[in-house]
Amino acid sequence: MDSTQISLIAVSVLTPLAPYLIKVGETIAQEIGKAIFGQAKDLYTALKKKFDQVGDVQAQTVLEILDKASDVQRQQLVNHIVQQAQNDAAFAHALEIQVNEISTLLFECLQNKFMLSDLKQVYFRLGIGWNDLIGEPATRSEKAIALIEHIQVRERVPDLIKAMWVVYPGLRC
Repeated sequence: MDSTQISLIAVSVLTPLAPYLIKVGETIAQEIGKAIFGQAKDLYTALKKKFDQVGDVQAQTVLEILDKASDVQRQQLVNHIVQQAQNDAAFAHALEIQVNEISTLLFECLQNKFMLSDLKQVYFRLGIGWNDLIGEPATRSEKAIALIEHIQVRERVPDLIKAMWVVYPGLRC
């Protein structure tokens, strides 16, 4: 996975969680799901720390208002993350590990927690026909795995995250 894809996933994960990440609390973590919230908080903290270190005020500002930021601002944040990853191999490696851990949690959530009707909605929101990836008969889990593989190959993880959040608000996994 290249630094642009990693950065897109990072911003996609943090966008809906931004208001919660700033005001951390046990109740909030329970509303969202402790595992995903914990990983997202670590990612947010790492990005904030990096932008503080390099004095990137613009990126810090967008990170703090991410849920209200425009698409242009989010893309600028992605570009800032890519730039920092290209300039700092250790940061890039740590970021990749964090994004991979979050992606794994999200994939496990999709495979294990989403009901059949939820999974069908995710397929629909991604513009994928229910039988396009794997035909019937197939279990819910097999359908989820086929979707995950399809999404990864096509580098559409940010789209999957958005669809999952809409279908299953809070991602309490």
